[in-house]
Amino acid sequence: MLRLLGGALVVGVTLLVVDPRAVIDQLADLRLRWVLLAASLSPVLHVVLACRWKYIAERLDAPLRFSHALRDYYLAGFVNQALPTGLAGAALRAIRHGRQSRPDGTLIGLGTAASAVVIDRIAGLAALCVCGLVAAIVLCFERPMAGLVGAGSVLAMLVVGCTAFWLTARNARFGREFVVSARRALWQGKAVAHQGLLSLLGVGLLSLTFYCAARASGVDAGLVRTMVMAPLILGAMSIPLAVGGWGVREAAAAALFASLGMAASTGVAVSVAFGATSLLASAPGLVVWLLPTQRVRRPDGDTAPGLP
Repeated sequence: MLRLLGGALVVGVTLLVVDPRAVIDQLADLRLRWVLLAASLSPVLHVVLACRWKYIAERLDAPLRFSHALRDYYLAGFVNQALPTGLAGAALRAIRHGRQSRPDGTLIGLGTAASAVVIDRIAGLAALCVCGLVAAIVLCFERPMAGLVGAGSVLAMLVVGCTAFWLTARNARFGREFVVSARRALWQGKAVAHQGLLSLLGVGLLSLTFYCAARASGVDAGLVRTMVMAPLILGAMSIPLAVGGWGVREAAAAALFASLGMAASTGVAVSVAFGATSLLASAPGLVVWLLPTQRVRRPDGDTAPGLP
């Protein structure tokens, strides 16, 4: 309820700043080909994210099939778009992964599965922070105010990421184990290069999707400029204040577009177009939700709900 109220409050304040009619007029003539192009990038993005999660799980000795990772990422995306919490999708991924078994028949368990999901989210947020920091520096040369807005977005992402790591690591039951797991999954061996490549590729695909959403709403600020702005706007979605990032993302877009000398309503329109495209792209998650579940046999001979 607090997230619903928080999102509604942010939307209300944003609408007081921008002209709602201008937003509606700009969205009234969406270019379908750009919407479809943006939606077509979603499968590629989900493949990249599933590969990253699978790699992290394997580093934690919690093997995860690519097909399961891909389906559960779609399911998590749909749940996060549909429910008033950004944690439900991550929790579902952890629960469903934890119910699977290792090759030796032992259950992976919720603790290990939850660590893999949290590390996966931190890896994605870290890549957004890096790209956002570079973007803020670039925009600062164009307009100092835009650089300040970008720096605020990066700071918010850092606070969210550090808080998530701290809250998980301070758990007395598996805090120390989580820190060791995070080091193994993100730093040791070739993990840095592997995680960096996949995470930066994910940010690039998200930014390209944002550019397509901008073109769909009739905004052409240039490919490079739009993709520089995208991480700063999309990073605001990490703030746990709204449903599916709605409201917070629009406020960030309005502030950044205005700081660059463009209409704030244009930023809101582009953000709404991106949100609508993301909602459309998450539709396969509903199919995963409706699929019947199998039963996973435990080592003791009992059964538990499994994956579709």
